[in-house]
Parts: sequence; structure tokens; C-alpha cells
Amino acid sequence: MSTNLSRRGFMGAAGIAGLTVAGLSSLTACGSGATVSKGGAKASAKLKLPTYVVAQTAPADLAGNAAGLDATYLRYPKKLTRSVAEAPGDGSRITALTETFTTPAPPQSKNAYWQELNKRLGAQFDMTVVVDQGVDAYLTKFNAMIASGDIPDLVWFPPNQGLQRVPELLDAKFHDLTPYLSGDAVKTYPNLANLPTTAWKTAVINGKIRGVTVA
Repeated sequence: MSTNLSRRGFMGAAGIAGLTVAGLSSLTACGSGATVSKGGAKASAKLKLPTYVVAQTAPADLAGNAAGLDATYLRYPKKLTRSVAEAPGDGSRITALTETFTTPAPPQSKNAYWQELNKRLGAQFDMTVVVDQGVDAYLTKFNAMIASGDIPDLVWFPPNQGLQRVPELLDAKFHDLTPYLSGDAVKTYPNLANLPTTAWKTAVINGKIRGVTVA
């Protein structure tokens, strides 16, 4: 999450991450948390990971659990619930950079779903979506973005694509989300609190929570 994003904007982003685009995050990784600098492993071990709180959604046919098993629905629920009482955004614009390995969605001006999403978010959510072409397309776009200094509010950090000096980059250009998400602080964002605690380990670098994990 870039340093351009305000706390109120983060609340809007939290609504996005929990409800609609789980694949979009400020940081993603696979495996155990990255702790690359001297003392990083020790600092990460002391970090209090976000508390797990089951989201109050429509009752599932097969319940999930804190170990990471997702709730399962065998049919569309008859009674729907709203996980966020009011639109989390404040009318401002939220920008994002991500990639896709499939055909990209229609542009926002012709996308009824996207337009409805903006309405429910209470924000203008603009994504730059890079189509994976097998030729380092996203890495090229990512590096150009960093070099320009014009960094979106939300940035996808993909694993295994050769991103360099990530810890230093995060310290210089991105928010430390630990105060917002560590321990019970995550309860402010119920959709994020619904992520199992162990899943957050991949979003921890050098003792700080640097994004929303996608395992």
C-alpha cells in the first residue's frame, strides 16, 4: 500500500480486498514470511498477527474453521447479509496496479459491475491491469512505475517475477500496515479479520505487516 493512501482510504481499500478482489493486494507471497534483513526473523517472531474473527455472513452449508478451511455453500444462500454496514469510502479515488492471466475485464466505462462496485464502495476505484504475456510485462510496468515515483495506492507484488530489493522498497515507498492490522486492530475491518491468522505470515517482512496476503 503506497504512502499516498490515507487511513480513510485504507478503510475503503479494506472493503475492496475483503469483498471483491481478493487477488488484489499491496503485498503477496507464497510460503513463510520473508525476513531478509539482519534481525528480521527475530522482529517477525515478536509481531502479533491479526486476530481471526469469523465474518457474520449467510450461514454456510459446510462451516469453515480458524485453520484456514473456507466455508462452503452448496447452493446460493436464500438470506443474504451485508458485511459492511455503510460504504467505506469517502468519495475519493483509489488507484491500483495488478495483473491478469486471463482476458481482462471490459473498461470501467462499459462495465456495469465495476460501476456498481464504485457505488457500493463510495469511492472511485481505478485499476491498471497488465495482461500477462510471458515476456516480463508486469515486471516492466512495475519497474517503470517505481522509477516514475507515481505509485498507485494498491500494488500487486507477485512472487517469482524477479522483483528486487523489496524490503528496502517497502520501507521507502509503502505504508507499514502493522498499526492498523496487528492483533485486535484488524477488527475494524471485518472482512480482513475473516482471513485466518496463519495466512498473514506471508505478508510479514522484517517484523511489519506490509500488505494483504494472497496465499
